[in-house]
Amino acid sequence: MHGFPMYNEDVVVKDVRCVFAGASFQDKYVITSVLSDVRDHYGDEKPFFRVFVTPDDPLDEIVKRLKTLKYDIEVVPLLRFIPKEE
Repeated sequence: MHGFPMYNEDVVVKDVRCVFAGASFQDKYVITSVLSDVRDHYGDEKPFFRVFVTPDDPLDEIVKRLKTLKYDIEVVPLLRFIPKEE
């Protein structure tokens, strides 16, 4: 998450958790909030979601769910994710 004002960040995190509830990837995603000021040429705020996906991730489902929140979405391909060893 980039460009979300601090006062709105908790609300957006809850919204993301809500739209991802019950998804096939529900237990496999993380949310990172980057405190940043994202604006366009005219100074208008333009917060967005940056989504890193591997070839095995259900990109269409992720995007479909996030689009309901009415923010821009940036998709970044990630070759592979290697989880820590337990």
